[in-house]
Amino acid sequence: MDLQRLFWSWELVPALVRPHAPAAGTLLAVACRPIATDRRRDGVLVVVVGCWLPGYQRTVADAGVRALLTNAVATAVGEPVRLELVDWPAGMLPPQSPEARAAEQAIATLADPPPVLAPPAPTARQRLSPALQAELAKCESVLERLLFTQLVEQGLNPRCQYRLGELRLDFAFPSARLGLDIDGWERRAGPLSEREAKLRGHGWRLLWCFGREVAENAPAIARRVVQLLGGQR
Repeated sequence: MDLQRLFWSWELVPALVRPHAPAAGTLLAVACRPIATDRRRDGVLVVVVGCWLPGYQRTVADAGVRALLTNAVATAVGEPVRLELVDWPAGMLPPQSPEARAAEQAIATLADPPPVLAPPAPTARQRLSPALQAELAKCESVLERLLFTQLVEQGLNPRCQYRLGELRLDFAFPSARLGLDIDGWERRAGPLSEREAKLRGHGWRLLWCFGREVAENAPAIARRVVQLLGGQR
């Protein structure tokens, strides 16, 4: 819900930043979107924003600009946050592409209203069947779409947003009774969760992965799922 809340209010973030840091505010509007949130055990909300314009770090390198951005995100979600800016998980725009040049021009001229460039989308090398396209459409974030495409690359047929009683799994393999969830952003250890215990009560196993893992090495997670499934698909 934290990520959905930020999606709904994202337009507010560049609008708050632009009067004080026009280039950074334009960058946020043109080529940045939230990709993950993570509620730490101390209660702090971590917000991860991905950017698909090469060299975006230069625009937000100043500590004062970063503080403005953090405060704007905090205003959008209604509570203090810790902000992290990362490369777009599905890849960056090619530096000399028309899209990248359009973004750079918009930032240089402080275009108002700024154009909104579509982010690179995760793509599978193979053509997806209608059934897989329907499952992909259920993915709720770029991280889910990225992991979905890697699971398909391994020859798997994941079910997305799968309902099991009162629970909903990001991905499921019903014939093997295996669930796969993306939980937050950073890996953390802990006791058996109530969610995991409920799944075990249904005779299911659950594999947790974390947003940073998906962004940095989704193929490794997909290979791990293959190992857990054995010969089942």
